[in-house]
Parts: sequence; structure tokens; C-alpha cells
Amino acid sequence: MEPFEEPVRIISDLHLAHPGSSVVDATQLSPLLEGVKTVIFNGDTTEERLKQYRDLAATHLEILAKMCDEAGVAMVMVRGNHDPETPPFGAIDLCGGQVFVTHGDVLYPDVSPWSRNIHYARDARARIEQEYPPDYRDDLESALEVSRRVTQEMEVHQPQARPGLVGKLKTMLSQAWPLSRPVTILKVWCGAPRLTEVVLKKYRPEARVFIVGHNHRPFFKHRDGRVLINTGAFLTMSHAYAVDLGGGHLSVRRIRARDGTFVLDRRIGELDL
Repeated sequence: MEPFEEPVRIISDLHLAHPGSSVVDATQLSPLLEGVKTVIFNGDTTEERLKQYRDLAATHLEILAKMCDEAGVAMVMVRGNHDPETPPFGAIDLCGGQVFVTHGDVLYPDVSPWSRNIHYARDARARIEQEYPPDYRDDLESALEVSRRVTQEMEVHQPQARPGLVGKLKTMLSQAWPLSRPVTILKVWCGAPRLTEVVLKKYRPEARVFIVGHNHRPFFKHRDGRVLINTGAFLTMSHAYAVDLGGGHLSVRRIRARDGTFVLDRRIGELDL
């Protein structure tokens, strides 16, 4: 893989076209394309699995691609569990292998253990795994492939709504049902840093930094000489981080809404690579 031109910015989980997304119009992201040469969209950029939103998602993606082209920014897409079809990459290594980037669904055998549709994932995984050796998850490419296939087969149920206040309210209500779901989400959030560390040591033991998204809970953690980063999400009841790489330096900043756009805000952490 050819190195990407620096500075590089990494964001994730835009969920364009999802009714709960904070991004109503892709042009709101324009400030996040400033000052960099490459933007890596680390999964769940659009909603490919929700049939009623696919056309809108495609429109958002076209606008985003045009914005990147006009800004002279390379647009790099990593697959997520909501966009398993279009993005070409499952994972990316940066900075000579010091930084490992993947969406994060590969961390969990059932892709999204907090999902209301978890039974579909478990049924699909049980069937698909029969085509692989028992230790297939020791190989990153095999684990990514199974995760993608499980995602493609999962049935998705989402209340019909367009982005905006009504969509956000419907999303908030759906997140809280069934009542066991918030408890599961909290358990996932609490265990995420430790699991991220374990997966990094498994797949990229020489890497210093692991950048994921997926569970919508941002964090910046130092663990055993490594840095673990979750970039959060552009969704109701969450917030997002941007990771910048360039000149042997990494910095993480929070993203906030301002005057109808999304801009970089306070610094969360940084380190020299």
C-alpha cells in the first residue's frame, strides 16, 4: 500500500442519511477538509444497509467526494458494519506500521453485540464460520472477511424517519429498547479500551497506536506503552474526535458543531511518533 500524503485526518461514523446523524447535509463537513492532504473515513460513513436511506446516502457520498476533490484532498474509505459494500479497505497501516486503523467491528465476533438484531448476526456467524478453520480469527484478513459477510446478511430494522429533530428523537427511543440494551451498551463501553488493547497486540503487536470507531464512545487512552483511540460518532448522544497525523506527530481534537458546520475544537491528546 502506497503511503498517504500528509497531513492525514481520520474521522469515523458519520452515518450519512441515518435519521439520528448530526450531519444533515454533507457540506457541513467542509471545515474538516481544511489543512490536510488526506482524509480517512474510518467506517460507517453512509447507511448502505438501510434500504429506505440508500438513495440519500449515495447523494451524500457524491457531495462528499466532490468536496474532497475540489479541496485537493484524497478521500480514503474504510469499510464499517453500516457500509460493508463500497469502501475498498478493511484496515490501514500508517506511519511505517506505527499506526493501525480499522473501523472496529472486527473486535467483536458478533459485530455489534449491543444490536437489537444480534440474533441475525449470531445465526449468520454460526453458518459462515463453518467455511473457515477454527482459528480463523487469528488472521486479520479472515476475521475482517467474516465480519463483512455477517454484516451483509444481518437484517436491519430502523424506524422510518428523515434526518432532523424527529429522526433524532426516534433514534433515541430506539436506542433505549429493549430495556436490556442500555445495560449491554454500557458494558461494551466499559470494556472497549481493554478489548482494543488485546486486539492490537493480536494483529499488530509492533504498532504504537490503534484507531477505531464503531461503538460511538470516544476515548484516548495510554495502555502499556500504546495509545488507543476511539473517534466516536456524529450521532445523537455521542460526539466525535478527529485524529491528525503528520511530520511524526499525532494529535486528537474534539469536533463540535458551530454555525451549522463541524469544526475542530479543544485538543484531547497528542504524541510524537
